[in-house]
Amino acid sequence: MQLSFTSSDLPVATVAVVSPQPPYYAGDKVTLRCDIAEHTYYYWYKDNLFKENKKTLTIPLPDHAGQYTCEGYRSDRKLYSQRSAPVSISVTDLPTAKVTAEPQSPVFTGETVTLKCVIESLSGWTYKWYKASSTTPVSEGNTFTIRGAAESHKGQYWCQGERRDRPTSSQPSRRITIDVKALPTATVTESPEGPYYPGDKVTLRCDIAEHTDWNWYYWYRDGNSITNWGRQAITISLPDQAGQYTCEGSRRNRPKTSQRSTAASISARSFPVPTLTVQRSPVFTGETVTLTCGIQPSTGWSYRWNRHQSSKVNTYTISEATLSHQGEYKCYGVRDRSWKSSHYSNTVQLTVKAPPLATLTVEPQGPVFTGEMVTLKCVIESLSGWTYKWYKESSTTPVSVENTFTITAAAESHKGQYWCQGERRDRPTSSQPSRRITIDVKASKPKLTLSPDHQLLTGDSVTLRCELGVSSGLVFYWYRDKQISDPVNQTDGDSYSISSVKVSDGGRYWCRAGRGDPVFYTQYSDAAEIKVTDAGSSKLVVAVGVVIGLLFVFALVILMVLMYRSQKAKGSVSVTANLVQQQSDSHSPTSQNRVLELCAVAGASDVLYAEIELKDTDKEDKKKKEAKRSATLPHTLYSILRPVKSPVVSDGGGDGSSDVTYANVKSKKRKKQDSAGPSDVTYADVQIKMKPLGSRAKPTNQPEEHLYSAVKPGCSSNKE
Repeated sequence: MQLSFTSSDLPVATVAVVSPQPPYYAGDKVTLRCDIAEHTYYYWYKDNLFKENKKTLTIPLPDHAGQYTCEGYRSDRKLYSQRSAPVSISVTDLPTAKVTAEPQSPVFTGETVTLKCVIESLSGWTYKWYKASSTTPVSEGNTFTIRGAAESHKGQYWCQGERRDRPTSSQPSRRITIDVKALPTATVTESPEGPYYPGDKVTLRCDIAEHTDWNWYYWYRDGNSITNWGRQAITISLPDQAGQYTCEGSRRNRPKTSQRSTAASISARSFPVPTLTVQRSPVFTGETVTLTCGIQPSTGWSYRWNRHQSSKVNTYTISEATLSHQGEYKCYGVRDRSWKSSHYSNTVQLTVKAPPLATLTVEPQGPVFTGEMVTLKCVIESLSGWTYKWYKESSTTPVSVENTFTITAAAESHKGQYWCQGERRDRPTSSQPSRRITIDVKASKPKLTLSPDHQLLTGDSVTLRCELGVSSGLVFYWYRDKQISDPVNQTDGDSYSISSVKVSDGGRYWCRAGRGDPVFYTQYSDAAEIKVTDAGSSKLVVAVGVVIGLLFVFALVILMVLMYRSQKAKGSVSVTANLVQQQSDSHSPTSQNRVLELCAVAGASDVLYAEIELKDTDKEDKKKKEAKRSATLPHTLYSILRPVKSPVVSDGGGDGSSDVTYANVKSKKRKKQDSAGPSDVTYADVQIKMKPLGSRAKPTNQPEEHLYSAVKPGCSSNKE
């Protein structure tokens, strides 16, 4: 028959505390028993977690504190009992020992120190004292007394209680440190510090570093008490009160006295002789130099220098030396307290020099041409170890750092002022800057001019000038016909003259210049053309001159007639003749017919113009005729007359200085005026000019001598 059970029918387990009874302390072992009848196994749980299978359980404290339960199991029936109610096993802290010390640390040598240990909870305690980490007690009882404290008593102390009942011991007390010190020592301080000289006053002060409530001080000189002097500081005068001084302090609290100070020796010495030194000599202008007046120690003195400078410190600094600082220096000291002076120092000679000068050279000198190489050199002859820096204009950034600065191909951007300066690690660290040199870059194409620039006759002289704007240091090369040919001449100046030109000298000319090694050549100039006319073509010129002369005489006659008629018609008035045009209908048997048109201007110095019309009677095409005339006739002609035996002189003089008249013939074009008039004609303006005869005269030993015809004008102004 099968039996059924409910949970309420199962037996209930009970946890019984065997020993010890609570409270529990660290170190206790608690024994528990699971009570339930007729069960084979007993299961223990701590904080609801299975722990062991036994009837009795031992729990060491404090590690296994917690809540414990148990239950039973019958193997024959395979049934568990109900679990017991929980039993809490907790640890109660041990009582703590408390320690006190009197007086509190630090204590001074010779004093008494009392330590006390107290455990307020429970009773029946005995006390033990321990030092540092030792496990051997140094004393027993709740009070531990140290009499006559010494250095050996220094250390950490603590106590602990013990008894027969539970708990058998207390927790140990905190550790208390006993620091044993010697009595504070007094110290004598001096103000100001020595050494001292006759007339000085010295203040002595008794200082005790530990504590601040010292209320009385005792002073001793040479071991003898100075009575009625209870002040912390005293003042003595030297040399009368010199000696060995000590002091000590006293007070109401502990420690009541200090140890006596060590002796301070106060004495006066003789006035010193300062030692004057100079930082360096010679110095360079602009450098900083310091002179030192040596009195040791240097405090308590003011200093005087023979150049009327004074200072509170023993150094005299010249920040930027100049030549005016050169000379002899000496010093002496003045005591701040007594205003008494020391002896004079030794004499020091200070030498001031100017830094070495940087010397700048440039090649080539003067203006340079675009594309030309320029070399600047910087040299400092004195000392060594120089590095060189080049600057342009006012910039502080170097453009080069070598002693030679080369501009390989000069350009507009290189224009400006350049200068150099040396630098080095040793003194002087820099030189004086060099002079500033200006580099002017010019265009390298010269301008070629001729003088005179008109057409020449053989035997004339002509000068070619190659203008570059550079006056010296150049060689000029002259070329004819081709630039690439060898030069026809080479000159040191910018001009080349041909004194007596020949027809073969005519042609196109160029010039250029060069300088340096290797030679730098400028560009070629533009071409200039020299035109030379031969002596053999003078016959044509004479013929033209004769024709013009005859026409001029004819013009004068007509002018006089016109002026006469005009005066007759209008009375005696000033007349200015205007342009009169006459045309001739007759034709000469030659190919051309000349018709004179006359213009006369009143006044003795007025210029007369004759217009000469050249007509062509041939039947050729008009355009072809005009082309022939423009190709064969020059724009301007001068009549040159060659006398057979001697020149014609207007006033009979023979020195060649009288005036002559020559004709300037200019060709003109005029359009035809109407259908009835003639076709396009060519006119020549004949300008009568006055020129001294001697200006064209040449020496008589020259075979080809040209003279100008002297022709007097036949009209004058009528101002009567």
